[in-house]
Parts: sequence; structure tokens; C-alpha cells
Amino acid sequence: MEAALISAAVALTIFTFSQIFIHLRDRQTFLREKLEELFFSLNDVSSTMTASYYGAQYYEEEKDTAELEKQLIALNKALYKPRALLLLYFSYMVPLWEDMVVSKIHTYIAYCNKTSDDPISFSSDECKKQIESIGLKIRAIQNFLSRNTALTTESLGFHWKRLLTGKTEIKI
Repeated sequence: MEAALISAAVALTIFTFSQIFIHLRDRQTFLREKLEELFFSLNDVSSTMTASYYGAQYYEEEKDTAELEKQLIALNKALYKPRALLLLYFSYMVPLWEDMVVSKIHTYIAYCNKTSDDPISFSSDECKKQIESIGLKIRAIQNFLSRNTALTTESLGFHWKRLLTGKTEIKI
């Protein structure tokens, strides 16, 4: 009777651990796909920002805000997908994303929106500087994510560290 109980306990333990490891492996595979999707959406943000620079140049030359406004709306829309991916799958990266990229993009949009108030002080060169700065921050986030795939795909080490510390702090 005792041997049967011990065998059942061992079998149940093995089954439990195998289910945990299978779940973690499947989640890691799923998160790798979401990480690739995040990379593509960050590239979309970068390309939309570049297009907004051409809208800024057009505004500076022609004083027509239509193209610039269209590009700024597209830039706001381009921010939705990375934000959703970060909130849903990489929530520990949200504060970093908000501080490094979103706040700078909102500053850039505010600068561009002042065109209706004071078109003389508007400079597409200033837009270019801000776009380059934001682009570097986006690339820094992408480089961090690519260097730390064990962290971003929540490996066993990630779970162990989070279990011991209770939080995950990201610094780039």
C-alpha cells in the first residue's frame, strides 16, 4: 500500500512539473511572436515619424498645414499598437516606453501643433532633431529587447528573479 502511495505521489509530482514546464515553454514561444510584432510596430512608429518630417518641410515651404496634420494623426495612430502590445504582454516595459518615447513624441506633436499659432517660429530642422532623438530612443528599446530575449520572453530565470524580488526593473 505504501509503495502505491509513493508511486502515485511521484507520478503526480512529475505530471505537475511537466505541465508547468510545458506551459512556460508555450508562453515563451507565444511571447517571441509578440516580441516580433512589437519590433514591427516600433519600426512603423519610426517610419511614420520620418514621414511627418516631410510634412513639416512642406509646411515650412508652403505654409499649408494639411499634410503635417495628416502625418501627426498617423503618428498618433502608430502609437496604439506598440502601447497595446506592451500593456498586454510586456507590462514591465510600459514605464520605460512612456518615459523614453511617448512623452518625447507628445512634445514633438505639441511643437508641430503650434504652427497655427506662430508659423514664423516653426522650423523643420527642429523637427528633424526631435525625430532623430526619438528614433535613437526607439532603437535603444529595440536593442535592449533583442539583447534580453530571456527577460522579454519570460524564461525560468525571469520568473525566478521576479519571485525572489517581487518586481522587475528595466534600465537601458
